[in-house]
Amino acid sequence: MNPKEFIDETIKGLNDENYAMLRDDLVGEYISFSYIDSKDVPFEQFAEKLCDYFEKVEIKTDKDIDGIISNYMSQWKDLVSPLIQKEMSAEGEDQKPVLTRARKYYDRAMEIRDSKDRTIEVLIDYSRVMMCLYTAIIKNQFKKVSDFDFSISCLDREKIIDSMKNSVEYETTMVLWKNKKSKFNLKKPYGLDKSVFLMTEIMFYCIKNGR
Repeated sequence: MNPKEFIDETIKGLNDENYAMLRDDLVGEYISFSYIDSKDVPFEQFAEKLCDYFEKVEIKTDKDIDGIISNYMSQWKDLVSPLIQKEMSAEGEDQKPVLTRARKYYDRAMEIRDSKDRTIEVLIDYSRVMMCLYTAIIKNQFKKVSDFDFSISCLDREKIIDSMKNSVEYETTMVLWKNKKSKFNLKKPYGLDKSVFLMTEIMFYCIKNGR
């Protein structure tokens, strides 16, 4: 897949409302126009700027659009996986624990991630599962979840993006101390971490478009 094909299969299919909201979210944060107001930008110019963005990411990171997508999926896995409760106790004696509903959906998402069939449709399916699980995690104050709301209406773009920006991870130092640091480095405009947020924005509106 190349950037043009990705844009054609995602953004070009958005309805007017979702396209306008995505455009307004991306302009200024990821791409910019010097002389044209974002609301006056035709799709072709907007798409051209996005192609330029993906090309700059590839130059900086040596990752083409397929590599950017793979990184996006892996980063979402890292966000969600530690906070999915795997099993719950079954009722009755001598009953084996059963997978939680959240874990079943998560496992299905991992099958999509590991599949060679990386169509836009399955990428949107993957994104919906992960964003819905993440929304449940946010609502549960970042404690493990066993169930979640799979409806598109539960998704809140601002809460998702803000929580991602505030996410942290721990690194072990040479003296075995654990330092807390931001999970995503957003200071590099064409870095892989920044591209995760761009992909999240695009996938969010693709999901919403399917409402």
